Amino acid sequence: MIIGTTSVGYIVGGPYEGKKMVGCSLAVDRNGIIARGKFNEFAGDLIIADITIPERKETGTAIGEMLLKKGHSFEDLTKGKV
Repeated sequence: MIIGTTSVGYIVGGPYEGKKMVGCSLAVDRNGIIARGKFNEFAGDLIIADITIPERKETGTAIGEMLLKKGHSFEDLTKGKV
């Protein structure tokens, strides 16, 4: 399961001042989309998704070790090639 949240409205201050944050938060699992927010800078809805957080035997850095054992590579991430 992956849940990504975003902000809405206009950025105030800093190098991105005046740029829009356009929402569109998303929750997905292996079966597809569980919940999705609106895609616009004025979205004000609270989206509630009923999810079950699975128990993991791996925690913290052990998750990375488990992924390496399964053959996943993190080399591209450290070189900016995502």
